[in-house]
Amino acid sequence: MNLSSPRSTSVEDHNFYHLVVEVAWFGIAWVTVARFLSVYAIRIGATPTEQGWIVAGPAICMMLTSLFTVWWRNRFPSSVTAMWWPTLLFRLIFLMLAFTPLLPPRWQPLWLIVSVMLPGLAQGFSNVIFWGIIKESTPQSRMTSLLGQRTLAVNLTLSAAALTFGLLLEKLPYPVNYMLMFIVAFVAALMSMWHLNKVRPLFLEETKPLQKSAPAEPTIHPLRVPAFRNAVIVAGLSYLSFFATFPVLPMRLMNELGAGEGMMGFYALIELMAAAAVAVFMVKIVKRLGNTGMVGVSLVATAIGSLWVSVAPSATWALLAGVFIGAGWSTAEIGLFGLLTEVMPVRDAARYTRLFSQTSWIAIFIAPFIGTQLVELGVPLTQVLLFGAVLRGLAGLAVLFLFSSRIKNAILQDFR
Repeated sequence: MNLSSPRSTSVEDHNFYHLVVEVAWFGIAWVTVARFLSVYAIRIGATPTEQGWIVAGPAICMMLTSLFTVWWRNRFPSSVTAMWWPTLLFRLIFLMLAFTPLLPPRWQPLWLIVSVMLPGLAQGFSNVIFWGIIKESTPQSRMTSLLGQRTLAVNLTLSAAALTFGLLLEKLPYPVNYMLMFIVAFVAALMSMWHLNKVRPLFLEETKPLQKSAPAEPTIHPLRVPAFRNAVIVAGLSYLSFFATFPVLPMRLMNELGAGEGMMGFYALIELMAAAAVAVFMVKIVKRLGNTGMVGVSLVATAIGSLWVSVAPSATWALLAGVFIGAGWSTAEIGLFGLLTEVMPVRDAARYTRLFSQTSWIAIFIAPFIGTQLVELGVPLTQVLLFGAVLRGLAGLAVLFLFSSRIKNAILQDFR
């Protein structure tokens, strides 16, 4: 296919539009889980360990089902068609969460864990295959622009939804407020799915599985590729350091600084608006620092945010941390995904994405229990957050000064 033809350019623009609008709709839905699920867990009396499982549980489910993603992908002519069932089943998370208030109070924390873990099985398929959609539908020359536009779109809708849901949760009676929020999220998630199904593949001839009669090409394990191996280590360090104290921050804001749903919504708004603002300069930042360098600087920014929350005298003062954490983690994730597309080939995208994702999910599964177990042992929340700041800072410096040059040299070696 001639990618410079008017028809190809038209399809590229078509895909670009739907991939951006898809994530905008999903932002409305996902804010209910990303920003208010931990608040809900605290409201219904979940223990720190249970809150750790709410964050970590989906990761282990995604890791397990990701073992079958290559088999599943090869059953379909494109990644878009392979995504239909996993995408639908994953979106049931919002509907399941809406039923939580109907259960006896003692079962509600367990139901939250079940509600995020079961759809996590489908999410394992969809998260890995999604990057196949990106590679099949978008040329590498537009990849950074697409990731930046998607981040801008999702953070704008996340911000608007966070503020709106935060106010509604305070105004409407409990538990109807949470039920209504998750139902609205489910509808928005279905709209997101509709746009995703409109994407048209451009590079299927490069990603199509080999016919049985064709001679097998020699392949090497992704971890034997130096650039990819170092990228995997960077991903593991990033997710482990960031999520180690992720569940502890809302505990600090609500239990010690007196934040309610409205304040948590406002905190999320600041965090997400900072992420949206930095997304505007994403292309320039990547050109200046590279994907790996951006990840390192971003982790240091999240360390500053964690440090600030640990010493903030009030919830109002703690809002400043949202600027550092929101902008920092947003650019870190873009850098990680940009790094993935930079070091993996088109043909074996599913294999590379699966291993990259599995490493990330294992880190996300382990990390939350570091902070929550420290809390269970009686360590003050401020000290746990201070520990998290040190961990994030060290990880960021390691990525910036050690792995950035390693990955750059490895990529140059691969293309020499």
